[in-house]
Amino acid sequence: MAIARLVKVSFLAPASDRSALLEELQRLGCFEPIHGDGHPWQAPAANAADTQEALRFLARAPYQRQASAMTEDAQAALAEVRALRERTRELEEARAALARAVRDTAAWGEWDPAAAGALADAGLRLWFYRLAPAQLAPLAASDAVWLDLGGGGGMRHVVVLASEPPAELPAPLPLPTGGMASLRQRQRELALAVDAAVQRRIELTAVAPVIAEHACRLEDAATRQAADGTMRDHGGFVELCGWAPQTAVADLTDLAARRGIAAHFTPPAANDEPPVLLRASGMATLGRDLVRFYALPGYRDWDVSVAVLMGFALFFAMALGDAGYAALLGLAVLLGWRRFRSPTARRLRGMLATLSAAALVWGVLVGCYFGQIPAGDSLLSRLARLANGDPSAMMRLSLMVGAGHLVAANLGAAGRHWPQPAAFASLGWAVAIGTVSLAAFGALPWSFALPGAAAGVAAVVFTAGAIAPGGPLRRVAAGLLPLTLTVTALGDVLSYLRLFALAYAGTALATAVNELAQGSLGQSQGPGALLGPLILLAGHGINLVLGVAGGVVHGLRLNFIEFFRWALQGEGRPFQPLCASSRQWKTS
Repeated sequence: MAIARLVKVSFLAPASDRSALLEELQRLGCFEPIHGDGHPWQAPAANAADTQEALRFLARAPYQRQASAMTEDAQAALAEVRALRERTRELEEARAALARAVRDTAAWGEWDPAAAGALADAGLRLWFYRLAPAQLAPLAASDAVWLDLGGGGGMRHVVVLASEPPAELPAPLPLPTGGMASLRQRQRELALAVDAAVQRRIELTAVAPVIAEHACRLEDAATRQAADGTMRDHGGFVELCGWAPQTAVADLTDLAARRGIAAHFTPPAANDEPPVLLRASGMATLGRDLVRFYALPGYRDWDVSVAVLMGFALFFAMALGDAGYAALLGLAVLLGWRRFRSPTARRLRGMLATLSAAALVWGVLVGCYFGQIPAGDSLLSRLARLANGDPSAMMRLSLMVGAGHLVAANLGAAGRHWPQPAAFASLGWAVAIGTVSLAAFGALPWSFALPGAAAGVAAVVFTAGAIAPGGPLRRVAAGLLPLTLTVTALGDVLSYLRLFALAYAGTALATAVNELAQGSLGQSQGPGALLGPLILLAGHGINLVLGVAGGVVHGLRLNFIEFFRWALQGEGRPFQPLCASSRQWKTS
């Protein structure tokens, strides 16, 4: 995997061919237009939220019809789906409201609307109340005709027959005048309407591909229109400039030959800022996804995707620090393996599998299984090669890993920019950080480390001063300015102690859970015998979630903050080619 090398492409075509040229380039999908002043073009944002919702609505229908021959009017079909989706929502809301009305009214029983009309002719009405038992006393002392129908939740359902509502009672409840009979009839009507809407929804699933293709055509047309704005007119000709990968030169040359237009290819100039296109395949795409999640490296930087993937897996494993938890995580990934269907989900599956495997290996090396250290004569104990039980040793190991990570960042930057002056500065920092760290860990005498660190810092100072513009004083000031990064380097190395802290906290919590559960299980009778397994499940479950969350957050942070600070000189922008819509219309 690497950052693809790009070339600047210039087309000169007759003005009558501008639309055809854009269509051809959109079909190839390897050309990013740029404006005449060198600024990148801005691809139009897809206004497809309504279409996405319409397609999801059809995809969630109870049944799916076979796709039609795509002869229907796509715009009319889309409008009908949108209207049906809104109609379905209204019907569902009405049915839910009616169900609540039936539930609330059922407590009053059935009554005949004709009898209620006869009472109205006599100047009487039925008044309905939900009253607390204390509110029944004034009603019992009055001359009103009333009936207690019972109730629940501490409230009573009361019906009062009177010309006016009793003054001593709160406001009566507004109930349907037609009674339960009218509500049941309305429920049947709504059920028929819902069934009709569902049937029509199933029928419209056949035109889902038509709607998706129509939306793609509209998006493609908007994209071409935006690209057309980057063209420059020269009389009867138009000029179109942009970036393309070197691997696409042959296709673009063939396009120019077929259409009889001029094409010119030049490498990027020193002052150009080409976009960044990361090439990856297989497991390498996982590292690319991690890098793109935060920031792309600059075009002239090195591709840190593989380094970030390896560092993230190691840091996650160190933060989790338990082979038992890693095995549970890996088992969960295996059980849900077939549920990861989309390309993005499959890459996530590969990432989870990679993290689980790394955490399992690290957990075996430190010899920790659900907070327990294996016995000294067991096979698992012999497999443990790292002193997990010694906090000071684990702290030193975390600092060694941090120093090595920063040295690798500087060496990668030096190798990418060699033999430019920036390479000597990165190499100097690698020597300074590496020698001081080795001496601090006792792997190198200070008599060798101090001169090596001084030489590395001198390389940084002289390089910064040599490339700085201006007079001698300004060069000296520019050379001394990088010395402030020595404090930054120390802080960055110490930042890796978070790996030890996370692992130590997780192990301590797991040990506490085991002790609590063991104390409960030691009771031969009573609730303690049942509480022990619950403590184990809940405690280790919470600890696993916290360990995974901490490993992900801090594993990424150490890469994106500490590693990127030393490995990369700037941030790039993604390569955005003019291409036909490859949007996978999400319908689930």
